[in-house]
Amino acid sequence: MERILLFDVLNSTMKIIKAKRPSQLLPFKGNFPLINPGQEQLFNAGCEGKTYLDECEPWIQQALIKAQRIADIEKGFFEYLKRNNLDVSYYKMNGKEKAAEIKRFFNTTILDVTDLEIKDSSYGQL
Repeated sequence: MERILLFDVLNSTMKIIKAKRPSQLLPFKGNFPLINPGQEQLFNAGCEGKTYLDECEPWIQQALIKAQRIADIEKGFFEYLKRNNLDVSYYKMNGKEKAAEIKRFFNTTILDVTDLEIKDSSYGQL
């Protein structure tokens, strides 16, 4: 199994890790931010000097994996919008129209709407 470079994950997820609303496109549900403000220093220290994701403590790994999942789903949805020439008009749609596009997106993937719920197994636990 190939090891995951920590830098790559951090680079694509830091905004998501700290965001109260991790996506402007999709209505993810869960406890956000993925790390609370009181954990930021500990999180940063726990990543410092590490090369691979599996070298971090489990709670850090879990937060980063959740954030990467959000980033991957959002990227896929944005690509869907672009492919269907909806990348500009989506922002102007009402809630019902957006929900219909989200449903169409999920129908074209192996994902399910339940993938928008980010399970909480470690929030606030050190």
